[in-house]
Amino acid sequence: MSFDLALFSSKLRKYQEQFQKSLTQVATDTGISEDILAALEKGERQPTGDEVLIFADYYLCD
Repeated sequence: MSFDLALFSSKLRKYQEQFQKSLTQVATDTGISEDILAALEKGERQPTGDEVLIFADYYLCD
């Protein structure tokens, strides 16, 4: 099973808007740098397994 980077990045943007969080807030709350978050949201970088788990916990989703 391959990882769908486009789907992941669109979900990150959707959840950020839904939770009304700025990139800075998400970075502070998750410990993931703003540069990495921006690259993930643009689909320029694949997340690590730990990052996926951090986002799932942060945004209360699976």
